[in-house]
Amino acid sequence: MPTATDRTPFTDWLHDHATVLRHLDPAAPLDDLEPLRDLLDGARVVALGEHSHFIDEFAAMRQRILRFLVERCGFTVLAFEYGFCEATPLDAWARGHGADDDLTTLLASSVPIGLPEPLRFLRRHNRTAATPVLHGNRHPGRRRFAAPRPGPRRRLPPPHRPGNPADGPGRDHHRRILRR
Repeated sequence: MPTATDRTPFTDWLHDHATVLRHLDPAAPLDDLEPLRDLLDGARVVALGEHSHFIDEFAAMRQRILRFLVERCGFTVLAFEYGFCEATPLDAWARGHGADDDLTTLLASSVPIGLPEPLRFLRRHNRTAATPVLHGNRHPGRRRFAAPRPGPRRRLPPPHRPGNPADGPGRDHHRRILRR
């Protein structure tokens, strides 16, 4: 069994590069996360990964990192591993459509572990943001901080919106894709 004095190249590197994080509170100051900026230099996509379910500290830290990426680094898309059809109404909600209480209904058919608080943050942020943060996997070219669902890329018509001239064909195309 290793002892506290056993050193490896990894433990040496970790000792030299680790940064103490001062807060878990998502609303706390973000200064202790500034060392992440050097690691993110030039990144367009940052994958946060899946936190362990039901461990509040991991969820709180993920929320702080999300806030840091939006407020300090200018990221504008939060893309969860989520289907296109599920992400579209959540994106609309995060951009201010509907009532605050609608989130519960929108998440009723999913497993919302780790999703409600980031979406509530985005909705609050977007109320006053010059560039709203989008949720979902349908916004190419914007800076993202999570990877969309893996798989083949397909060009999709615009999503269903009232008054959209491509509404009928677009909706049928989405249904065909989803059946594959």
